[in-house]
Amino acid sequence: MSQIITIKSRIKDGGNRSKQLRRMANSVNTVWNFCNEASCEMLKKYSKWLSYYDLSKLTSGSGKDLEINSQIVQQVCKEFATRRSQFKKKKLSWRVSRGSRRSLGWIPCTNQNVKLSEGYFKLSGKTYRFWEKRELPGEVKSISLNEDALGHWFINVREGTGRCN
Repeated sequence: MSQIITIKSRIKDGGNRSKQLRRMANSVNTVWNFCNEASCEMLKKYSKWLSYYDLSKLTSGSGKDLEINSQIVQQVCKEFATRRSQFKKKKLSWRVSRGSRRSLGWIPCTNQNVKLSEGYFKLSGKTYRFWEKRELPGEVKSISLNEDALGHWFINVREGTGRCN
C-alpha cells in the first residue's frame, strides 16, 4: 500500500493570471453543469445512468470551444461520474459561475497537461509561478487548481511516496 501526500502551494497573483484561471474555472463549471443536465435527462427518458465513458463521448470536442484542454474536460466528466455514483443521486449541485453565490474555482488536471518545474507550472501554454513549500514530488498522481473565498488560487499536487509500513 502506498502513501499519498498532498502538497498545497499558493499561486502568485499578478497580471491576468487570476482572470485566466477564473475563465478556465467557468468553463469547468459549464462542463459539470452539462454532465449534470445530460445525465438527468437520460435518467428521465431511458432510465439509464450515464457512465464516465458516455459523458466523455458527449463532451468530446467541447474543449476547443470552451478554450480548455481536452484532458481537463475528461477529468471533470470522471469526477462527475464518481461523485454521482458515490452519493447515489440523480442530480448533483449546479456549479454557479457568476453572482454572489458563485462556486469557488476548481480546475482538475492530469500530470499529462500540467508541466511542473522549480516554482513554475505550465498549463494550456501559459506559465504560472507558485511558492514552493517543499521539493516537488517525483511521482505525481494528480493535480488540481483551487480558489479560496478571497480569490487566491492554489495548486494541489498529490504524490505517491512508495510503501507504507
